[in-house]
Amino acid sequence: MECDGATGLKNPMLSDGLSKIIRWYKACVSLKSHKIHVDFIWQARFRDHIIRNDESFQKSKNISSIIL
Repeated sequence: MECDGATGLKNPMLSDGLSKIIRWYKACVSLKSHKIHVDFIWQARFRDHIIRNDESFQKSKNISSIIL
């Protein structure tokens, strides 16, 4: 995994999926932080949902209040 400047076809920013980009980012940050002995824990999951209208926003808002 190249964290210092992905180029070419391996660049995660060329991916069509947000999950792949976030997985790459979290892996790179974890790798670099552990090398300098900084320990932390990432949030286990993230919400991957595009809010397209008010109804979608309200549903997302209600789910967030239940989770928190």
